[in-house]
Amino acid sequence: MALNVTVDQPTGSGYITSWPTGEARPTASTHNFTAGVTVANLVLAKVGAGGKVSLFNSAGATHLVADVVGYFSASGGAFVPVSPERLVDSRDGTGRCARPTRPGRRRHHADRDRAARSRRTPRPWSSTSPR
Repeated sequence: MALNVTVDQPTGSGYITSWPTGEARPTASTHNFTAGVTVANLVLAKVGAGGKVSLFNSAGATHLVADVVGYFSASGGAFVPVSPERLVDSRDGTGRCARPTRPGRRRHHADRDRAARSRRTPRPWSSTSPR
């Protein structure tokens, strides 16, 4: 799944890691941030258990925003862009995340199935892309 993930209003310096839900969290980060600076990054993430991607904050409190912008097809792995769909926004509670992410205590999940239910046009999906 291709996600645009944004760190907003961080209170300290740290990093965000994204990885397939249900798998061990890797040591690599997808974002590095400093206090008060909003940072966005395009993340290519394999989906895990339940079609979800986990997001981890290493330090301070920060809001997280995740928009799906595409996926890779099951047949041949071709990239399929989609109109951006907000999956997580801790600023307004989208994706059941209603407050800033604290270090190591919360995982927000970008959920491909929730994005699919909100679409008006049926799209082809695979086990490694939004449904």
